[in-house]
Amino acid sequence: MARVERVRAELATRGIGWLFAARFISGLRNVAGLLAGAAGMAVTRFVTVTAAAAVTWALVNALEYYWFGRVLAGADTWVQIVLICLGLIWMVVSLRVIGRRALRSLNAG
Repeated sequence: MARVERVRAELATRGIGWLFAARFISGLRNVAGLLAGAAGMAVTRFVTVTAAAAVTWALVNALEYYWFGRVLAGADTWVQIVLICLGLIWMVVSLRVIGRRALRSLNAG
């Protein structure tokens, strides 16, 4: 019970910072809303912080892909070919890993 009270106190004092930072961490993003509600954070405060974090997250991700695309377009042809090949290899490996995990979970269940 002491841990729960400690978490509630932490969220009461620094809840905005935790909620904003959690938006950028996969998994924690889902739990942060539950913790904010359990800690009694006001809905207006929660929605405002979550919306600001979501806009910031989307802007950062969009700009990094945009700038990478601009750099890639200006790169030498051999660099483009190497990066495209690496991307395709990474995609194939990722799909195989995901497929194996899916098959394992189907066979287990």
